Order: sequence, then structure tokens, then C-alpha cells
Amino acid sequence: MTTAEGVQTWLAGFGDAPFDYEIRGLEVAVGGDVGYAHGLARMGSPGAFSMWFRITLGLRKREGRWQITHLHESVPFNMDQSFTAAIDLQP
Repeated sequence: MTTAEGVQTWLAGFGDAPFDYEIRGLEVAVGGDVGYAHGLARMGSPGAFSMWFRITLGLRKREGRWQITHLHESVPFNMDQSFTAAIDLQP
């Protein structure tokens, strides 16, 4: 299975359930036509799941418009030797 197929399969698992996405604590720095932003993001589906994770964006201003040129999202992990994703954390 390719990465794209895996993501499609994962998203299909939600069916027609509503999907939420929220960003908190976004900090932005700009220098000329380059910008950087980072904060916490939450995604979920009411009654199904909710998880917080870190988000970092690299931006560039082109033809008067800001565009995301790099996006990185990461989930903290439990450091108890299980190294499982810590998806139950809250900000």
C-alpha cells in the first residue's frame, strides 16, 4: 500500500462523520518574503476521536500572496519504553 492509499483508507474510516481541525497558540515570524509559524493543532470527529499535535509551517510570499512551502506535523510519544504515540495529551 502506498502512503497516499494509506491516507485515503484512514480518512475513509470516518465515513460521513463531521471532521474538526483547530489551531491554538500560533506564533508567526516574518522576514521579507519568508515566514515561519508554529503552534498546536487538534483534529477529530465529535464522539469518535480527538488528538492534539504540533504543527510547523514554512511560508513564502510569491506574487503578493503567502503560500505554505513546507508543513510538518508531529505527535509526541510516550517515553516509557513503549514509544507509542501520545494522542491523549491536552494543551
